Amino acid sequence: MIGLEGELEVQDLQIGYNIRNKEFRAGPISFTLAEGELAMLIGPNGVGKSTLLKTLIRLNEPIEGQVFFQGRPLRQIPKAEMSKYIAFVSTETSYPFYISVYELVSLGRIPYLNWMGRLSSEDRRIVERAIEQMQLEHLRNKPIQEVSDGERQKALIARALAQDTPVILLDEPTAFLDIVNKHNIIHLLGDIAHQQKKTVLLTTHDLNIAISETDKLLVMLPNQFLVGAPEDLQLKNQLNSLFKNQFHFDPISGTLKRVKSFLYKASLKSESTVPRSVAKLTQKALERIGYELTDNSTRINVIVKKVNQDYQWTVELADGNTFICSSLYALCRLLGEYKR
Repeated sequence: MIGLEGELEVQDLQIGYNIRNKEFRAGPISFTLAEGELAMLIGPNGVGKSTLLKTLIRLNEPIEGQVFFQGRPLRQIPKAEMSKYIAFVSTETSYPFYISVYELVSLGRIPYLNWMGRLSSEDRRIVERAIEQMQLEHLRNKPIQEVSDGERQKALIARALAQDTPVILLDEPTAFLDIVNKHNIIHLLGDIAHQQKKTVLLTTHDLNIAISETDKLLVMLPNQFLVGAPEDLQLKNQLNSLFKNQFHFDPISGTLKRVKSFLYKASLKSESTVPRSVAKLTQKALERIGYELTDNSTRINVIVKKVNQDYQWTVELADGNTFICSSLYALCRLLGEYKR
């Protein structure tokens, strides 16, 4: 439904460009983003994710189709006013050398400054709130060039928060970050969307984060655009469209496996005292090194046992030899050598 504050609706959008004889075109694309929603856009490199975001902020004009902001055609909003409605965090962001974290965040208030260009007390309050929301208080006076990649990314997001817009778009905000910073930023963005009722859309290549953290997942493919809760797309087994038959995404476990032919077979049995999780990890390890598990009699039988507080893997071979392994690493090394 069009008209909710902060809502963005895209209808049959065709995007693209023609620069120096390099032509690109994608679409049609249709989706709606609601107020208070964290959405993630995922797709292969070169499919047009960044071009779509640039079209939504009118850096690129659409070829066909419509974009609505709060029920109003986006093209009716003067470009000079766009920064009051949609904030954009780009991977191509540049900033003055040795500007402080506080000064960088305060740039988000530029659309609201008077002719003197000075921050009012209200501007400063909003800047301080953005710094606090992104957990940057201890770095507020530090030069942006001297903070870590994760801290710099938080500062750029804080600058977008200081713009105080209903919609925030982010192009790969977690690229090149370690796993802790990556999850931290995603959780902060989720809190901002849900608690402040902002519409947040970001692009990512991390499928695990996308299916576990987002309210709405947008999947952009060369000839297809899928939209829904991640569980909806998993239920319909649509996420395998991302992998060109090279990988298989299990919609139940949420794991990705390389599609390959198993050249070796083994049977796997677990004693009753062994948790199912240990058996599943053993299966995962064996499949990773090329063994297909079967209930039929094979040349290799693996038995998992619990010994005190540890686990033990007994390998029975068709030639009568038996080996005992105290870790999955040892099991994989043994069976890796055996199949050669």
